[in-house]
Amino acid sequence: YFMSLMFCNLYLDILLLVVMAYTCLFVLFFFFFFFFFQAEDGIRDAQESRGLGDVYKRQVSTQSTGDLLPTQMSFQHSLLLACLLGTATAQTVCYTGYVMDMYCIERGTLLDQASLTTLEHPADHSVHCLVDVPACEHSDYNILTLSPSQGSSTHCRAYKLDSYGKGLAVDLARSVGICSTCANTGSISQGFSATVVGTATGTGAPVPLAVSAVHQSSVTCASLGFSDTVPTEVNCAQGQYQDYIYAHGALMITSWGVLLPCGVLIAKFLKHREGALWFKIHRVNQCVGLVLCFIGFVLALYRFDVFFSGAKVDATSSYIHGVFGIIVMSIGLLQPFNAILRPHAPEEGETKTTPRLVWEILHKGAGWFAAVTAFYVMYLGTTFVPVPDDKTSFQTAYFCAIALVILVLVGLLLDKWRHDRTTSKTTAVELHEAEPTGGDEAAPGAAEPAAAPGKGADDEPAGVKAEDALC
Repeated sequence: YFMSLMFCNLYLDILLLVVMAYTCLFVLFFFFFFFFFQAEDGIRDAQESRGLGDVYKRQVSTQSTGDLLPTQMSFQHSLLLACLLGTATAQTVCYTGYVMDMYCIERGTLLDQASLTTLEHPADHSVHCLVDVPACEHSDYNILTLSPSQGSSTHCRAYKLDSYGKGLAVDLARSVGICSTCANTGSISQGFSATVVGTATGTGAPVPLAVSAVHQSSVTCASLGFSDTVPTEVNCAQGQYQDYIYAHGALMITSWGVLLPCGVLIAKFLKHREGALWFKIHRVNQCVGLVLCFIGFVLALYRFDVFFSGAKVDATSSYIHGVFGIIVMSIGLLQPFNAILRPHAPEEGETKTTPRLVWEILHKGAGWFAAVTAFYVMYLGTTFVPVPDDKTSFQTAYFCAIALVILVLVGLLLDKWRHDRTTSKTTAVELHEAEPTGGDEAAPGAAEPAAAPGKGADDEPAGVKAEDALC
């Protein structure tokens, strides 16, 4: 886990350096482009130049009628003027709506009331969930419409707050709401709404908003001197996390819940079968299981964020799930490389070398630890399923996986018991047939009984261990 955090920090440092380098290159290119080509324009004028100083001192000629716009304008000046005009004409936005965190929106259900759909019940969204829960407070904030969209019961996403606006919304919620981090001077426990004033910084739905002020919803836009700016397009999508959660959970239960633990049991209890059958099954089974769990691991890294600031302090279940999940996956992905580097097994009758003994302890111990810990990690994961019915289905699948592993274990133990029992009976019959008949002593001159194929008169059966040959 600490190695993964180290690599994450190193990756972020490298990414920051790359961004800074590109920024410096862009600034250098801009100044080079601006000054160099301005100088080139002056040098190439038909009028004789009096040096570079004249280039930077010359003034753009204007119309004799007193028009303020230049008759000849460089590309750089046009671009600057367009930016200034765009800024000057930026529209001030004022809107009143529900404040909702993106974590609950992407879950599809309210975190503290999982039976309620997020965008259909924003009035039931608690202030505690909005500003106290790290996962919610860490995510972006959207402003929802106060009234459902026409023909539906969904309060769609109208505007997206910037980081400054989000901070203002959090401060306001804590001042007027009831929650663990609130001032407890307000009376709002659910359905927090606000009037937001700002400037649209882009297009799309929801519209990104550079917020300048956040007021209580009782303060109307009209009282602030603005009209209520209703966006032309809204976003009603929610539950984006659900598909990723279901895919991740199904892959992990299939791999770590069934395939990989069964492979560990096969390696332990199927060695009595001839032809190294256990090794052939174990190798294929573990490879398939690792491929499936690796896909699920990549999905989790791509879509879920459980290591945000504050998660470690609160030690939430998602944080614990992420930490142990990385540990288990690291061990699982290292096991094939560990197997490739294994020392050779001793021949029959030879003792194990120290490297072989150390390798077996590490390989087997790591495998058993990962297989057992994975069941704890999977159980935590089943508690994060947002829809209650789906949560029940995943937990049922989890316990079915445990039952299947137990059945495999019982089957392997029965097979080993039957094999050992058959071997013992066969050995006893062979030993009985090898004993001389017709008295305790053989007649003088009688020939000794012939030894059974593969064994001597006084040796244990070939290929059978001494402890297996005992009756």
